[in-house]
Amino acid sequence: MLRSGTASSRALQSLGSAITPENAEHLSKLQLIDMDLFRAAFDGHGPTVKAVTERAVIGAEDLPKLAALVTK
Repeated sequence: MLRSGTASSRALQSLGSAITPENAEHLSKLQLIDMDLFRAAFDGHGPTVKAVTERAVIGAEDLPKLAALVTK
């Protein structure tokens, strides 16, 4: 339902097609590496960077669970 409305996004469209339960764990690990690189590059640029990074890490860690839910 979310995919067909204004709540849709490129990331949401990828769930179930490009992001599957079979590859979500691997993609999650890649996202966590990217967030470490982002954190290192922008460390000290204000509190927003920390908040964005923390939220992205939570999303990356939860990606396998989300991918499993979408296919149900």
